[in-house]
Amino acid sequence: MEVKYEQLSRGPARLREQLEQEAQALHERLAEAREDGRTEAHKQKDELACTVSSLSQRVAELEGKLDRAQRQELTEQSTGGYSSSTYQS
Repeated sequence: MEVKYEQLSRGPARLREQLEQEAQALHERLAEAREDGRTEAHKQKDELACTVSSLSQRVAELEGKLDRAQRQELTEQSTGGYSSSTYQS
């Protein structure tokens, strides 16, 4: 009778140990997945920042070209259609 009791009492202890190990493994997988997610988010954030910077620079270049074109157009209108660069003597 005593042997059977020992066998029965060890069963729940082994099950508890197994469940604790599985829970620990799941916690580790979850922590790893979180870290992977943070790493990927940081990478995407850096890529977006680079894209925004590049696009901002391009917008500034285009605005400069637009300003020059508008000034040239105003100059041509005020000189009767001739700018100093197109007027020949």
